[in-house]
Amino acid sequence: MLHTVRIGDAATFDFYFARGKQGTEISQVSGEPLVIFRGSPGSDTGSYTLQRNGVLITRTNHPVSGSKE
Repeated sequence: MLHTVRIGDAATFDFYFARGKQGTEISQVSGEPLVIFRGSPGSDTGSYTLQRNGVLITRTNHPVSGSKE
């Protein structure tokens, strides 16, 4: 499993890549799923099952701060 994070101004993006020979279940995934390729939601909330070469991309929005004046 390869997991990488990219942080932008408005959101954080998490990328999960299943690179092993077997599928895998990942848990405690936060954020809204944007892309699920070769995978499906898992048995628990916040978990996903990815098949070999599966991809999951999630987005977590950053809180909007007050206006700057």
